[in-house]
Amino acid sequence: MAEQTPQTAPWEALGFEKRDLDESEERAIVIFQGWNGPPQVPEDVWHWLFNVYSVASRTFAMGVLGYTIEHPVLRDWREAGRQLVTATVHFFFGPWREKFLWGGKLIDREQARAKLPWICYYRNALMIALSSSDWNSADRLLEWPGPDLNDDEGFDDHTAEDNAYQIWLAMRLRGESGSEVDARRDLMARRSRQRPKLLAVAADALFAAEPDLFVKTLSDYLKYYRKREIDLRPKPYGRPVREGISLDGTVLWHLARRRGLGEIPLSADEMLMIARP
Repeated sequence: MAEQTPQTAPWEALGFEKRDLDESEERAIVIFQGWNGPPQVPEDVWHWLFNVYSVASRTFAMGVLGYTIEHPVLRDWREAGRQLVTATVHFFFGPWREKFLWGGKLIDREQARAKLPWICYYRNALMIALSSSDWNSADRLLEWPGPDLNDDEGFDDHTAEDNAYQIWLAMRLRGESGSEVDARRDLMARRSRQRPKLLAVAADALFAAEPDLFVKTLSDYLKYYRKREIDLRPKPYGRPVREGISLDGTVLWHLARRRGLGEIPLSADEMLMIARP
């Protein structure tokens, strides 16, 4: 395991190589079509968001990890993050959802909520909004998860328990309680998946306002994340640098900051995975 020195960039300390960054940079530049506003044609909105996500998630993560893209626009990686947050809010709440074609059928806002993907865009945008102290956008995004949403695997093979965690966390943050909230917490406790279990235990400590317990439980999750979810195996087109940022760990760390627990003290190795733009 690489150790960080004052001269070591976070991406290098996490075990990535320059060629991984170069590949991610090249991919972002190839995909980039400018920071254009949402398209007028509703059917084009999903493809527009996917392009923004593909570029901005890479660009923001590389910036956080100490690598700036040499591009006249994308070198501003914080702006890339803002673009993703704005695009995701529009994707979830914009007027385009009132009526549009999906899979050859005309659907409305209610049907779109049940059918369209959400979890990858939501997790990335929420992480960026919270880490940037954009509380208004974060609160807007937190309105989205609910028990009526589909179980979306996203791009990270998320399970029903992972979806349950995101919905449960948002409902708790909105101040909701009752059987719908409890059912999702119980689901995570009963199943074997470690990722949502560890996150839920850390979130329990956050809601209980127990900083010492929160430090331990969030640290436990980040250790798991680094061991199990940062894939450093050789890849023909470079390893996924975006994985260097723990989206869910970053969300919890900044929620603690927002809820008055301050900047939770983690080890230097663990803080490598927390976005602080």
